[in-house]
Amino acid sequence: MKPGLKYGLINAAIGMTWVLLMFVTGLNRSDSANIINILAIAIPVICCIQAVNEVRATEGGGWISFGRAFKESFLVTVIGSIFSSLFYVIYIKFIDPTFMDFMMNKQVSKMQEMGMSEDQILKAMNQSAAMQTPGWLMVWGIVIGMFLGAVISLIVAGVMKKQNPEEIA
Repeated sequence: MKPGLKYGLINAAIGMTWVLLMFVTGLNRSDSANIINILAIAIPVICCIQAVNEVRATEGGGWISFGRAFKESFLVTVIGSIFSSLFYVIYIKFIDPTFMDFMMNKQVSKMQEMGMSEDQILKAMNQSAAMQTPGWLMVWGIVIGMFLGAVISLIVAGVMKKQNPEEIA
């Protein structure tokens, strides 16, 4: 199996497990959920590093270009984004169907704390609700995942590249 595909699937599996652990422990509804979820960014980073290391060791003879490192890293994040987004839709539809209501109520509380009027809150929540359909959640999950994946891949490729000196000359 190609490293990008293998580590993309590992990335997705670990990400799904992370979501389930947050659900089972109740941490997904805690005040520290956002901070804890920031730690989850390490999952795709580690998977990207592993994929690049494997390509460099098995196909590159110890060398890898920036472009090839970016390609493998980005593949890891795209696969992870697709499967994770699909899983998230399943999660909110079947595993924790009240989660979206919880998140919406949390947003209303934040808007009230900011001093927004009831009309402003209602308008914002109506606009937000239109984007909370499974299809939109899947699309936005993939788009955001690909954007963040590109950023992660640029960083990983920049750090992990090891150009063969014979190819430079």
